[in-house]
Amino acid sequence: MRPDRPFLIALTGGIASGKSLAADWFRNKGFRVVDSDLLGHNALRQKDVVEKIKLKFGEEVFHQDEIDRKVLGELIFSDAEARQFINRLLHPVIIKCLKKIVTETEEEYLIIEIPLLFETNLEDCFDLTINISASEELRIERLHSTRGIDRHEAETRIKSQLSEQERVARADVNIINDSTPEIFQDRLEKLIMSFGERKFKDIRILPD
Repeated sequence: MRPDRPFLIALTGGIASGKSLAADWFRNKGFRVVDSDLLGHNALRQKDVVEKIKLKFGEEVFHQDEIDRKVLGELIFSDAEARQFINRLLHPVIIKCLKKIVTETEEEYLIIEIPLLFETNLEDCFDLTINISASEELRIERLHSTRGIDRHEAETRIKSQLSEQERVARADVNIINDSTPEIFQDRLEKLIMSFGERKFKDIRILPD
């Protein structure tokens, strides 16, 4: 029997792997895709969140009384303790928003783009987990060409995240993004053709 909820799909991948490109592709195909990072950005405007970040890091992460996401992002990638603090602060806010969306949506399929899927051990809250994969060298090249990030900084950001090997091992499906956009899109097209054959899982409710 079909559960009284959408088929829940998690879309993840390391930095510069192409998961946002995949998310946009799914949107263009008519799927509803929720960006958990965007929910996190919205949370950074909440008064209690702002106050806790100011108390923790001071004025150095602010610009004109607003959190400077670029400065905060650089701090998070370079400082594990800061990263853990921000994750602990934002995670409950993001999960609360996601639970509301899951409850209220009338979509048959709901895709949630969630970079920290495995780091937060949320994979068993989804019927299908998709990892977008690319080699470290290619991701370094992309970070340099699209964001102007030098090699050392790119390597630091990649190494601050879960290894590609562990993502691949834990995901239900791995889509490699190592060639042309056309080949990448063809791989995604073949994936959605299998959606109708996939079964609902007895998944865990998103935790508070």
